[in-house]
Amino acid sequence: MGEKSDKGAPKRLTTWRLTSPTKELIEQAAQMYGGTVKPWTAPTGEQWEVITTATDLPVLVMPAYSLNRQYELWEGPSKCTRRCDGEQELKSDAPCICNAEGKDRCDLHTRLTVVLPELSTMLGWRLESKGVNAASELDTSLELIRGISRGAPFVPARLRIVERKGQKDGKATRYVVPVIDPAVSFAELAAGEGRLALPIYTPAEQRPGLGVGAALDVTARQIERGAPSARSAAPIGPEGEVIDVEPIPVPAAAPSDPATEKEAELYGLVDQLGAGEKTRKACAKNKAAWADDRSKYLDWLDRCIVTAKKNLEAMQAEQPAEPTPEQASLPWHESAKKATAQP
Repeated sequence: MGEKSDKGAPKRLTTWRLTSPTKELIEQAAQMYGGTVKPWTAPTGEQWEVITTATDLPVLVMPAYSLNRQYELWEGPSKCTRRCDGEQELKSDAPCICNAEGKDRCDLHTRLTVVLPELSTMLGWRLESKGVNAASELDTSLELIRGISRGAPFVPARLRIVERKGQKDGKATRYVVPVIDPAVSFAELAAGEGRLALPIYTPAEQRPGLGVGAALDVTARQIERGAPSARSAAPIGPEGEVIDVEPIPVPAAAPSDPATEKEAELYGLVDQLGAGEKTRKACAKNKAAWADDRSKYLDWLDRCIVTAKKNLEAMQAEQPAEPTPEQASLPWHESAKKATAQP
């Protein structure tokens, strides 16, 4: 959201600026988000940059990983001497040094890591700010995203640059802040957790010249020359709302669990039937009972899903399901359970 002017002073931008030591990634970004690729001299060496024409970017947010806020003291562009949460200094595992000295020397650093899925890299992109406004806004947004994620490793959102007005030293001033919008309305949130679905990812509009073949070529060249998968800490720039975006490693998502996926599908159905609480108790009971033979539990979940879909279709058609006489007095999930032997 910013760059240095020719004289070295921070300059505010209204569109996103991306930097990377990998030229191909910046070329892809320019084709996808607009802008001209240029060389850029970073404190750590020669890199590439593009000032895009995009005020917002389609991203994937990692609720458990994306946001990090710490108080830090840097000596030069690459040496961090203090890293603190406000109470404990993490490098020395001692109480906050600023509090002990009675003088605040550390700055608040906020780092947001997101994924730009259209670019051919498995690395995330880091947005860094020393602004208090950015720290507050991003923290609030990530709390909302964690609330709707339900354990999902990635949540689609739009990363926007928004200009605000305020007061500084008694004078009116304008500043920009990063905003994460998961595109979920408060009406959907108020409707209840059982009815809320995660937003659908909407990719950026692809520009001419960037296709699957080009992306594969870039990836092949990166592998061929042994592109690094990790980097040292990025340098901290001058004070002010100056934010650089650089790729950093993204942890691999945990392997999917068939039982968890089936449970999620089942809960989404039974919550609409008003049988969510009973079904969750039945799942917990049978999951424990069949701990030594997961195939029985998975088969039971499949039968429950089929039965739930039939009941939901009947309810939506305002026609009652037609249970057998034996099933008529049982909760719907009990009828599925009766179909298999219990341990």
